Amino acid sequence: MSFDSHCSLIAVHCSMKMFTATQKTVYLGLFIAITIILARYVNIQVKIVTFHGFPIILSGIIFGPVSGAIVGSLSDILGYFLNSFGKPYHPGFTLTSALTGFIPALFLLPFNKDMKMPSFWYLTCAIFTGQFVTKIILMPYFYSQLAGKNFLFIKMLEGSVSQLIHVPLYAFIIYKILKAFRLRNPEGN
Repeated sequence: MSFDSHCSLIAVHCSMKMFTATQKTVYLGLFIAITIILARYVNIQVKIVTFHGFPIILSGIIFGPVSGAIVGSLSDILGYFLNSFGKPYHPGFTLTSALTGFIPALFLLPFNKDMKMPSFWYLTCAIFTGQFVTKIILMPYFYSQLAGKNFLFIKMLEGSVSQLIHVPLYAFIIYKILKAFRLRNPEGN
């Protein structure tokens, strides 16, 4: 079964409110596993472009802010125990990962209640807000606690540049996924 087939299945379940607690738990577990694999093992990275935040954001948008926070925090904690890259554990990174899934989904709650499709620009603003708080403010702050205050500006600059790429890319892919869900499930319009 392809990734698109899995996403379609998730969307139909979510939009029609026909998923059980077990199904939701399995899907969230899949998002956690995908995040850990992308962040700790595959680590698809071209300088500043990574994709390990994408499944966290997508899980929050599909299943809600609390689920996005659970996926973010558990993927950080479990990922740390599986492969820490020799770095110390910092609870701030777990908080940041949880907020990555929580903040964009929180902005999209009005659309989920009415089963409406958010506009591309609204979705982009929701993702930007989450990424701004987590990747441009919090992550550099927590890194500077571990590496020293001189490191703060460099990490903020790096986070700002990477989000110029991540935010529109994530928004575009998530928008296309949501749009495909709505086309396959006309009752969700």
